[in-house]
Amino acid sequence: MAEKVKEVGAVETPEIAVKPLSENGFVAFFQKIWRWWLGVWYSFEGKHPKAAKLIYQFFMFYMISNLVTIYQYLVFLFLPNVLGIGLAGTEWFWPDPIYLGFQVKNAEGQMVDAMWWILGYPVLKNEAGEVIIGGGLGYMIAFAIGTGTAQIINFPMQRNITYRSHGNIPYQIMWYAIGWVLVNLFCNAVNNFLGLWARILPPALRVLIETVVMGTLSIVIFFFIFMIIFPDLQKQKASEEAKLAKMKESGAPADKIAKFEEKFARTVKMAEVNAAEKALYTAESTYNAKAMAWDAVCKQLEKAKDKGASEEEIKAIEARIAEKHAVAVEAYNARAQVKAEFDAILAKYGISSAKEAFAK
Repeated sequence: MAEKVKEVGAVETPEIAVKPLSENGFVAFFQKIWRWWLGVWYSFEGKHPKAAKLIYQFFMFYMISNLVTIYQYLVFLFLPNVLGIGLAGTEWFWPDPIYLGFQVKNAEGQMVDAMWWILGYPVLKNEAGEVIIGGGLGYMIAFAIGTGTAQIINFPMQRNITYRSHGNIPYQIMWYAIGWVLVNLFCNAVNNFLGLWARILPPALRVLIETVVMGTLSIVIFFFIFMIIFPDLQKQKASEEAKLAKMKESGAPADKIAKFEEKFARTVKMAEVNAAEKALYTAESTYNAKAMAWDAVCKQLEKAKDKGASEEEIKAIEARIAEKHAVAVEAYNARAQVKAEFDAILAKYGISSAKEAFAK
């Protein structure tokens, strides 16, 4: 952003091109809260980087996962109606249903054998014996489409927002797809067992129960899957460094050590670039937040003058401007230093962007 000097009272302050608040008072109110929160958050992150990282990742992961779960619920609820009564009346199970040795009451109030399977949903009927929407092959197709498209949304958001990963995309997609298949098989196996009693409930409530069970299990399992496909490079670097030292101490073959050293060198590069990039992101965000806080007080001074405020009131606001100015300048200088360090890391490895550090 282009810098310029703005004179307020006796203070000359560097000012970035701060995005103005919305003219809508309601929106502007929440924008002010958000800008204040940015300042608080990055201040906390500077003092407690490890805790901030864990909180940020869990919060973003949880929020994105829940948004995706809501999307899935809407698909599960409405798509079967689009697919029609024909598919709703067609049974499809995998594997063939297994008798569990006891009976449950079906939607018509009859006692029937309790059966279990992994994929597929029973055909639902009303008291008159007529097929109703919400089960059968139609619901299975809706389930497949809902969960499949949800992951197409979920993966890039988690990768780019939660974990800010630049890792090998084909590798990450492959393991994410494998994880998704295994998670769905496991969750369906559990869900179908728990759902034995739920089949007497109205379709909307049954879908809600199944979505919550599926969503909760998926969130827990996928959190650990993401820890694997989006690894903490600093921990990976430390682990490989310790392993390399042990290899050398144990007298491992020279060719084996050389091959591992090559792998370790790449990990070091990725870890250094990744850490520098995250530090720059934080420094830029912190500077923006502090500059926005300064700009807000500058506008208060302008409004106070327009309203004919007393000299004492004006001096008090100018004192606050000077205080905010000092904080903003400190953040500005910190950002410049972090940017120089980031550029130096890129130059060290002869690359022009962070993404190049992760290329094979």
